[in-house]
Amino acid sequence: MTAEQAPAGIEEMGEGPDYVRLALLATILVALIGFLVYTRFINPPKKPFYAELPGISLAGIAEPQKTQIVKLANAAPCDCGYAGCDNWNVAECRNLDPGCDVSLKIAAAIVQKETGKPAVLTVKMPDARTPTPAPSGAPKKSGSMERHAGCDCAAK
Repeated sequence: MTAEQAPAGIEEMGEGPDYVRLALLATILVALIGFLVYTRFINPPKKPFYAELPGISLAGIAEPQKTQIVKLANAAPCDCGYAGCDNWNVAECRNLDPGCDVSLKIAAAIVQKETGKPAVLTVKMPDARTPTPAPSGAPKKSGSMERHAGCDCAAK
């Protein structure tokens, strides 16, 4: 059908600026979705590896055991349940929130399991903190405590 034969206002499929814009928009949308899926699920950003555990002395521990302790602390989830600390591992929690009593206890247990000796703490083992309500809008973790008292981890 030629332009002369088509009724007024009707164009052939695939012709005209609207179809070009729609095809361009669809292409951009597919590329954006592909990029988001790739960066979020296929190749997510890697967490930093923490080589130290603040509050725990690794002095006097053989190098192979020390390496294993640090690897385990970087792999073990910290289940403190405090707002803002979602998906943190024990080493991450020890480094970013050294006042976390839960990560200190888990790290001490890792050291004791790997060495057969109690961990040497460089800080006093804190009593369990009294939870305070998380600020409104802060993410909540599935644990029973909402937030450390005096912790700024919800802001991170």
